[in-house]
Amino acid sequence: INQDWDPQTGPLFLYICGEGTCRKPADNSFVVKMAKAMKGRVLALEHRFYGMSHPTSDWSTENLKLLTPDLGLADLAEFATEKSEEFSAKYGIPHRRWITV
Repeated sequence: INQDWDPQTGPLFLYICGEGTCRKPADNSFVVKMAKAMKGRVLALEHRFYGMSHPTSDWSTENLKLLTPDLGLADLAEFATEKSEEFSAKYGIPHRRWITV
């Protein structure tokens, strides 16, 4: 969702898709309405092991050790850090504030 985003002042909304395949949020969803009202931008992130995001080749017990709340939260932090750096470099703006939905 980019059409209303103001790169200078608009926040970034992190839409966490949950336990399934990530889909674009509906135009009448809470996150889209908030982003439009605040001239923000919505970025979606799919959890590891859900939907199309599989960091391993199989569901073995050894590989499922990577499916933990701590690693899921670390993924969110890494995503936010990388996107903040990317947008800072691309738009010449300071690191953004994030709103998680």
